[in-house]
Amino acid sequence: LVNDTLAPARERYEALLNDPGQIEAVLQRGAERARAHSVPLLAQVREAVGIGAMR
Repeated sequence: LVNDTLAPARERYEALLNDPGQIEAVLQRGAERARAHSVPLLAQVREAVGIGAMR
């Protein structure tokens, strides 16, 4: 019963391990989405606390 329940997740896990490019693509998309949200927010925070652009 437990093996039957976990079989789909185990198969997906094994498929991902066999395709590291897919994992990298997902990580890259996540990083792009995070930057799209964090860059404007950090700019607002810097302006609010009086810190100029940090480069």
